[in-house]
Amino acid sequence: MKNKYFIFYLLIFSISYGKIYKFENLGIFKKNTSVIHSEKGDYVIDENGNTLIKPNYMNIEILNNGFLYCTSNSYSKIIDNTGKVYLSGYYEIKNSTKCNSYYILEKKIGNSIKYSMLNSSFKEVLGYNFNDFKEINENLIAFKKDKFWTLYNTKGEQINDYLIEEISNNNSENFAIKVDNKWGILNSKGKLISELKYEDLYHVDGDYFAGYYNNHWFIINNSDSFLVSINVDLFNNVLDGTYIIVEYKNKYGIIDKYGNEVLPTNYNMIFKANKSDYFVAFNKNVLFLFDKNGNYIKEIKNYTSIVNNQYFEFEDNMKKGLLNQDGEPFLPPIFSDITPCNDLSIIIKKDNKCGLLNPDGDLILMPEYKNIIYLDPNYIKIDSNYFAIQKNDKYILINNKGNLVSDIQYGFNELKNIQIYENFLFDKYNLVDLNSKKIISNNAFSYIELSDFKYSNIARIKNGKNIGYYDRIKNKVFYIK
Repeated sequence: MKNKYFIFYLLIFSISYGKIYKFENLGIFKKNTSVIHSEKGDYVIDENGNTLIKPNYMNIEILNNGFLYCTSNSYSKIIDNTGKVYLSGYYEIKNSTKCNSYYILEKKIGNSIKYSMLNSSFKEVLGYNFNDFKEINENLIAFKKDKFWTLYNTKGEQINDYLIEEISNNNSENFAIKVDNKWGILNSKGKLISELKYEDLYHVDGDYFAGYYNNHWFIINNSDSFLVSINVDLFNNVLDGTYIIVEYKNKYGIIDKYGNEVLPTNYNMIFKANKSDYFVAFNKNVLFLFDKNGNYIKEIKNYTSIVNNQYFEFEDNMKKGLLNQDGEPFLPPIFSDITPCNDLSIIIKKDNKCGLLNPDGDLILMPEYKNIIYLDPNYIKIDSNYFAIQKNDKYILINNKGNLVSDIQYGFNELKNIQIYENFLFDKYNLVDLNSKKIISNNAFSYIELSDFKYSNIARIKNGKNIGYYDRIKNKVFYIK
């Protein structure tokens, strides 16, 4: 019976649907098991395309310990692949499902949302007494009841008696808490390693904090030792755990985590460039570039804006261009408009015609279109970055590489009803009309089930009479005989 190759079938009666389904007993679900999201519901297949769980549920998620978390109409179950139910009810798992030592459940009780905690055996260790939670680290969870937070370990045991007003956690070993309007530092096990005496407290790096005490800012270590006093009004932002933007008399500068000045507090704004180690500071319409040690590199005049936090837009004779992070010409000042639409593309406009660039400045589309519109994922149901380019009064769809998705022309409002599925193997697309549930563009497979690559790496396909699956990780199509 314990032999993992022994197969038998167990009939399970599903109260929610009034149907009987079969589950193969293969032990706990393996990592190469995939959840397929379909119009009929979610189902589970193995690496050979065999169906393990039929679409009983609206949503299925494989937990890190190999169990299934299944939901339908707010009703949830945790099951193994024999169909055994370990927990059922009107709840939702809210903590990271990568964790398998505890589970936090959310449930609506009356007009309030409440939280409880289960151990790894799905037994309740904390009841529905809390109105919020925070996962501090792998050892600690903070639960909020009324106005205060309390710390618990993964067994549901209370760590200390502090009534915590605020928790500042940067996914580091140590973290800050606020009790009776004063801040202190706790280690990863919840033990106080700093007095509750600071009026404000910032976590800078694993071993360093910035604390405000007796009208001064101090850099302190995790043993609560003062390292240096800093003459600033405010700690504004921490960069890379090494540098800190500080404010003094409404001007900004930079210090390192040891309190050493990198840039003086002389600038209206400071930030770190995305793809370099440069600091960018500016006053009015002049940008100044500095290296990470605060050494001056150059200044950029006639600056107008920052594009994608990595390029500097400037104007010359009423035309716009771009400089790279070294302050060198990237695009000449020949455009009437430059519009960053995401981290991957830039729309340009020249002589009332629109074109498209990639982040490296390569021309994707010549500026010859009446209009180019970035299709925000909140507007159209897509999994990647797409654009609508206007020809006459209609639009056609392209991706951010300029490849044609479909030559079908749409009115702009019609785009709301389209969902795009990419065929990664052949770099083609299927377009599905969400109203009729029919494919309206058939550039790839003759049929694709309504599954979502955002959640699964496998889509069900059909070519003629052949039915199979496309695995985008293996970049392979395999058919079921």
